[in-house]
Amino acid sequence: GGDSEYDWNEDHRDVPAGVDLVPEHGDAGFGNDHGTAVLGEMAGLDNGSGVKGIAHGASFYFAGAYANGDYNLGDTLLAASSPLGTGDVILIELQMTGPVGEYVPVEWYEPTYDAIVMAVGLGIIVVEAAGNGAQDLDAAIYSTGNGGHWPFLPESDSGAILVGAGAPPSFPSPRSRLDF
Repeated sequence: GGDSEYDWNEDHRDVPAGVDLVPEHGDAGFGNDHGTAVLGEMAGLDNGSGVKGIAHGASFYFAGAYANGDYNLGDTLLAASSPLGTGDVILIELQMTGPVGEYVPVEWYEPTYDAIVMAVGLGIIVVEAAGNGAQDLDAAIYSTGNGGHWPFLPESDSGAILVGAGAPPSFPSPRSRLDF
């Protein structure tokens, strides 16, 4: 599988050695804690200490979205897609600021959407973070402006699996969107 984030700790004892598809990637100023934690949830080694990832036996590729002082997730997704095939998975851990100043899925930006559609067309399963802004992607604001690019309309479905946090049944508002 492939993981796309800004950065992660490639020397962490619980993170498997993998192929770095963007060797010149770096920290965009946010640190590497989030990328390392999510990677550990997926790929953490079964080494008797720390975490054990849900897919700890799988092969992983890393693709940093910030390289040589530039953020370019579209190019990163193209790099992440190159070694993968049908049924493999790319996780996009990133989001972007949308039209109301809150986080939305990165496919709101058309070049990134195009890269996602290309990966999905190759049979790659793309999982995309979508919940941190607690936005209703069916709201009218997401079918106006943006240069006519409205990826959240049914006819523009990229094929990515959008994921976000939801309240458990025991929560005061069960099954509601959460903002993280």
